[in-house]
Amino acid sequence: GGFIATFDEAEPQEKLSESRMVLIEMLNRLRQDDELQALAEIAKRDPEVSVQLIAMANSPLMGLAQPVTSVERAILVLGRAQLYRWLTLAMFRVGGKRDKDAALLELALVRAAFLERVAAPIYPPKACDELFLVGLLSVFDVLLGQPLRRVLAMLHLPEDVQAVLLRSEGPYARLLMLAYAVERGRQEQVERLGDALGL
Repeated sequence: GGFIATFDEAEPQEKLSESRMVLIEMLNRLRQDDELQALAEIAKRDPEVSVQLIAMANSPLMGLAQPVTSVERAILVLGRAQLYRWLTLAMFRVGGKRDKDAALLELALVRAAFLERVAAPIYPPKACDELFLVGLLSVFDVLLGQPLRRVLAMLHLPEDVQAVLLRSEGPYARLLMLAYAVERGRQEQVERLGDALGL
């Protein structure tokens, strides 16, 4: 149920694993347009991140004739846009071994895909990418066992993404409210928000 995506402030806060700290640093460096070689050096500090990165580059989706065997090549094959999405998704896969992480990943992916697709007719591609990110990040407080404000303070994110996640404000607020309404089966709210958004 919805409880899985709700952060419990009464629970003791978890310590971020080294793998997740590496992923956060890579996300920040990627947003700052750092060189791919610098990103590879950061990834190599954590074996789990390195292995997952190479595995992603070798997935059938990439359709490579020759397998990738180095972190540098994996980053090059993925490219910046794909790498940013992979790093965000990897937060669910590395550094945490709780049973609910898989359920959180499923919820985050459904929410992210919904936001991206619903926004496509009314927003430019860059905004759709940011909305995909909003969907993924919307459960990061539960995933990482930290208040969302603290998690987002570690990431260099666009202001519109921070505004919707922290304050339910900005151009993406109604879309995220629509995603929540759909998840909870609130038909009247879905219709009202859909009308307001011109959907």
